[in-house]
Amino acid sequence: MSFNNLRLLSYIKNCAKKSNALLTLLLIMVLHSAVFAQEEQDTLPPLPFVVFGKFIVDDGGFDKSFIRIEKDGQHLRTLYPTNSKFEIVLEYQHDYVMSFGKEGYITKMINVNTVAPESIIEEYEGFDPFKFHVEIFKQYEGLNTVIYNQPVGVIKYLEEEEEFDYDTDYNKSILSAIEEFEEQWKEAKEAALAQAKEEEDKALADAKAEEEAQKKAEEEAQKKAEEEARLAEEAKKAEEKRLAEEAKAAEDARKAEEKRKAEEAKAAEDARKAEEKRLAEEARIAEEKRKAEEARLAEEARLAEEAREAEEERLAEEARKAEEARIAEEKRKAEEARIAEEKRLAEEARIAEEKRKAEEARLEEERRKAEEERLAEEARLAEEARLAEEKRKAEEARIKEEERLAEQARKEEEKRKKEEEKARLAEEKRLAEEARLAEEKRLKEEEEARKAEEKRLAEEARLAEEKRKAEEARLAEEERQRKEEEARLAEEKRKAEEARLAEEERKRREEEKRLEEEAKAAEKARKEEERRQKEEEKARLAEEKRLQKEAEDAEKKRLAEEARIAEEKRKAEEERLAEEARLAEEARLAEEKRKKEEAERLAEEQRKAEEAKKAEEERLAEEAKRAEEARIAEEKRLAAEEEKRLAEAREAEERKRREAEARLVEEQRAAEEAKKAEEKRLAEEARLAEEAKKAGELAAQKEAQRLAAERYKAEEAERQRLAMEKIEREKKIASEIAAQREKERQEAEARLAQEKRPEVVNNIPDGRKEETIEEDRKTILVTTITKSGMTTEYRLVKYDWGGLYYFKDGNDITKAEYDLGVKKN
Repeated sequence: MSFNNLRLLSYIKNCAKKSNALLTLLLIMVLHSAVFAQEEQDTLPPLPFVVFGKFIVDDGGFDKSFIRIEKDGQHLRTLYPTNSKFEIVLEYQHDYVMSFGKEGYITKMINVNTVAPESIIEEYEGFDPFKFHVEIFKQYEGLNTVIYNQPVGVIKYLEEEEEFDYDTDYNKSILSAIEEFEEQWKEAKEAALAQAKEEEDKALADAKAEEEAQKKAEEEAQKKAEEEARLAEEAKKAEEKRLAEEAKAAEDARKAEEKRKAEEAKAAEDARKAEEKRLAEEARIAEEKRKAEEARLAEEARLAEEAREAEEERLAEEARKAEEARIAEEKRKAEEARIAEEKRLAEEARIAEEKRKAEEARLEEERRKAEEERLAEEARLAEEARLAEEKRKAEEARIKEEERLAEQARKEEEKRKKEEEKARLAEEKRLAEEARLAEEKRLKEEEEARKAEEKRLAEEARLAEEKRKAEEARLAEEERQRKEEEARLAEEKRKAEEARLAEEERKRREEEKRLEEEAKAAEKARKEEERRQKEEEKARLAEEKRLQKEAEDAEKKRLAEEARIAEEKRKAEEERLAEEARLAEEARLAEEKRKKEEAERLAEEQRKAEEAKKAEEERLAEEAKRAEEARIAEEKRLAAEEEKRLAEAREAEERKRREAEARLVEEQRAAEEAKKAEEKRLAEEARLAEEAKKAGELAAQKEAQRLAAERYKAEEAERQRLAMEKIEREKKIASEIAAQREKERQEAEARLAQEKRPEVVNNIPDGRKEETIEEDRKTILVTTITKSGMTTEYRLVKYDWGGLYYFKDGNDITKAEYDLGVKKN
């Protein structure tokens, strides 16, 4: 028996379990021949237990959020969601704890116990998916969060219901404590917002004052530099005049007596001390200028980082708004799909094509990323060959610091856990006593309410019985006529379905053969790609060895060159800076050329893909053979794997970015230290006679620093732009997959609701009816609105633990849609 038929038989059994007799009869008649004509008699294993719903982060996005899953007390896996939707597949006969959290937020736990009788699981072939929502809040100081050290809800198998549902006894026991905490949290949030506003205002004022002070300091520094230049010029003229006078005095001294010689020697000593003092002052001023320049560069880097963070926040906000607009649009389309059910088969073919296109786009994106990473890795290795020794020393220092910080964090974490455990035990004891007293009071009130309810229900039952008998007499005749018509239609449909299934089986075998051939071709291409990558790796290692040798030769040459005089080294330094600028320009032009060629290649591949798409559309237009439940389950699994892969890719990309930034900072620091040492050595060698040349060298070095800083800023801006483009592409792919999955789920729910919805009777008068249904753990408010012969049913479901859910004709809707539909009509 094929997998599709087994899944359909499972669906029939679940329908029978829920007493949907009409739908069960129709499905049995349609599938009778196809199911029992199979040669294989395999049994379908029970479907796994699925939980799904929404993960809501109050006042925040999903960056750094997580869903940690524990199975029987052991960590199973951690998910990193990118949107509010989640879906988790669980195995039976285990105890799971799911922790929903984010850095800086209160973590909430949900306990799902999937232990159930094996006989029930095998009979029903699994249970329906279970839906719940979880919302987490920011953590504020001063709040006692010990209540969240235990699950906020427990879901387990209830024997009396033969279904999975909330453990109301547990939920009621902590409900009052949660409500009390939420009140405290709201007060803490308001206080935190007020404090944040004050701090923001203060920070703005401080920043403005700091900016004004910096501007004033820069103006003073400029004035000081101008004054120093003027004094230097005057000193130079004075020195020239003094030398002329000394020459004249030397001529006179040759003829003068011992007394005049002694006076001249004293004057020379005084002049020497004054010159030394002047040179020391100029060196101090140059050092202050260098520090001011470093502070300015640091400030520019900080402003650039703040601008980048602001841009990321803006993009995240735009993505959130686009997601909300997309959800609203999808809900509108789902309503239209309910009316246009006859177009379902054509729509499924289109969805299959979109899925294929999305998969092709994902594979193309992975290939492109792999190529980019390979090129980036080659460039990085070439650069690391020159700085290998410096990086090794920095890495050793970083590892030692990380080990020290890790050990310190571990000790602090152990201390915090011990304190939390102590507080949790005390809080549990207090809550248990409060829960006992509350339970006694609740039982007494329920007993009184039960007696009053029994009396009311007895009267309602009598009136309902009279009405039921009259209605049964009328419906009996209608049911007889309807069954005769249905039997005739079912026989015609059965014959048509048998012919369709036979044709689908033939096409399925042809498709399997085609897929097998494609898999062989793909395997051959993969092996060829591996061979090419090995050759490239071999060439890369050879190039790396060559670059390392060149670096060693250059180091030897540099050591020999240091023996030369200061003037030759200055010229060599200027030529090196010019060469680096030229190489950087050539690298930029080469990168632009590569990007242009890459864009042309992608455009050509897009054209070929479009042609292939058209041919594939003609073939897929005839195929709609997969069962709905199997298709939805498979696509959900793929979407979960894709989300996990995207999260891992984002983490790897972020790690690479941080390493690159740290490497650039370290390189800049090392270059700065080398420049300082070089400047000091050149200043010593130049002596007093080379003072004018030293001033020129300092100016050239500052210009080189400025050019290096501008080059670093340009490279950093380019890296950030590429990273943002990559993140946006990943977000787009994840959004498209999530949108496709949500759309298919809504269409399936719309179809089921359409099949379950009774036929419209055109002679029903317009009006509105409200009904309240009290069940064991929830209250249901049913509002039925009839307009122009069409009946719409709205339901508000309120659980004892406080959960609110809204439905329209069996479909899940938002509170705003519910309020609008009920109030408008």
